[in-house]
Amino acid sequence: MLFQASAIVRAVASSSLALDQAGAYIKETHCSLSSYLQRYHRHQWQARLFARYGWFVNNRLDPMTTTLLLTLQKIAQINPQALKLVQFFAFLHPDTLAHEMIRQGTLSLAHPLSALTANPHAFNEALALLQHFSLVHLRADSTTMYMHRIVQALIRKTLSNTQQKWFANQAISLINSTFPEVHFETWEKCQRYLPQALHCSTLIQDFRLTLKEGGLLLERLGFYYYQRGCYDEATIYLTQALRFQEHHHPGNPLDLAQTLNSLGLLAQRQARYQDAKVLHQRALELYEREPDHPQIGESLHNL
Repeated sequence: MLFQASAIVRAVASSSLALDQAGAYIKETHCSLSSYLQRYHRHQWQARLFARYGWFVNNRLDPMTTTLLLTLQKIAQINPQALKLVQFFAFLHPDTLAHEMIRQGTLSLAHPLSALTANPHAFNEALALLQHFSLVHLRADSTTMYMHRIVQALIRKTLSNTQQKWFANQAISLINSTFPEVHFETWEKCQRYLPQALHCSTLIQDFRLTLKEGGLLLERLGFYYYQRGCYDEATIYLTQALRFQEHHHPGNPLDLAQTLNSLGLLAQRQARYQDAKVLHQRALELYEREPDHPQIGESLHNL
């Protein structure tokens, strides 16, 4: 047994993360060390499919690729829903996977994620399986999980471009539905979800996403920074939101007006009064397309 254990250590190049994956696999499946070693070598050829992505260490294929493929294959056999869940997690911020966030955002997700997260029993079973295989870990507060960034990156590499974009869109939808409207009373919750919102802004750029929720989230993120007095950050995200909405969703005037209003308030705070006037006038013109819209009064007040 010692010889076989040593052989596994050599096979994974003493990678602590790969050893953690191997140990979790052996514990969960109750396979022998020799059996695991055979499976590991048998799956190395599959891992080489990902060699073009640069997963090499000292000119050798990163052993994490092989151990992760073994793990994902076993998860797919035991519970296909758990595989979908861990693939989804690969597109969220890895340090703040909160139970509350996922439960609240269930209605924003598409099938099959929506069916899984709406069923507490099925969701907990899938989550327990991922924990057994050491793909996600529960923090001490028992309400937040985290995932290793290398595991996230490797899981993404196993997906096609179409699949990656689909999961990225689901992540945007989830965070947009859970990042609250920005008021003084919601600052604490906004701060809790801030890493996820910032992560989503990166997803929007990396995958060139165009869904409406992306612009809404960028506006709310920028307005949060405005309220907290972080004007450089507010300018970045509100400007991104404006360009996003003008380019991808010009047919949603009320969303565009909200972003213009936020940029106008930011310009006022920075004593850029001429810019503020132009922005508020543009927002007013859009709001006036709907008679008696409550924001008309606010735009007139700001002017």
